[in-house]
Amino acid sequence: MPSGCPALRTVDCKILRWETENPPAILADLLAELSLAQYQAGNYEQALQAVDKALAVDEDRSVLHVHKAVILQRNGQLNPALESLRNAVRLSPRDPELRLHMADLLSQRGDLPSALEQIEKGLAVLTDAGAGEDDSRLGLRLNLEAAVLSKATLRSRKALDYLRLAMSIDDPAYDEFSNAALRAELCLETGDLEVAAQAASALDQLAKDHPRAHAIAARVAHRQRDEEKRNHHYREAIRRLNRTDNTLDVIALPSKKEDYIASFLTTAQAALDCCMWTKPWLSLIS
Repeated sequence: MPSGCPALRTVDCKILRWETENPPAILADLLAELSLAQYQAGNYEQALQAVDKALAVDEDRSVLHVHKAVILQRNGQLNPALESLRNAVRLSPRDPELRLHMADLLSQRGDLPSALEQIEKGLAVLTDAGAGEDDSRLGLRLNLEAAVLSKATLRSRKALDYLRLAMSIDDPAYDEFSNAALRAELCLETGDLEVAAQAASALDQLAKDHPRAHAIAARVAHRQRDEEKRNHHYREAIRRLNRTDNTLDVIALPSKKEDYIASFLTTAQAALDCCMWTKPWLSLIS
């Protein structure tokens, strides 16, 4: 969007009128509006300059610190973005959404224990506040993220507890397949083979041709000492990951990329469990 576009020109005119018509308190709103317009236009440096000016007028407005963090994160400046979010949390310590955002940044930086700590603080705030409809959806997101982070930090039983809490929340945003897959993987890690087999069966009902479902079924069959079934599901996982529409076409779409990576990692774990570093697997990762 060029600098002379209607959206940016309108905000510029509002700021000019502020000088003679409005009290200083409104300037932060106008600068924030300008920053958002610049951000949406892809002008990230100008967006950052505008939000910095807004903060110079009103540094105690947490939403401005959040907006600055979003811009910095978009530019790959994770440490400054975290500092901006810490300022926002200091001003709004009872906002669990901010904890979720901080956890995302910390995960990107590779600090998974600190990310989990932020999620748990967000859950504590949500529990104290009580749950409305919006809070239930946020509780679902927080519990699922806590389960994923607990699994990533090798706390499988804790991850299962968070996953059970998420499953108890009735919400249309609940992804039944992804969470059944996570449940199966966690039960395999904690040694609960019966529940893992039940979850694998549920995956077969939900999406029987999904590579992640096949990889989990291979891991379950390996634990059950069913070599024929293990080999079948493992080969199917590899074959389906190798398909063009499950690789290059899918990974180009942000909504599908996470699913592909999860399937890839689950298949890798199946290869480790079953000692099956076969030629098809090597061709997949080469």
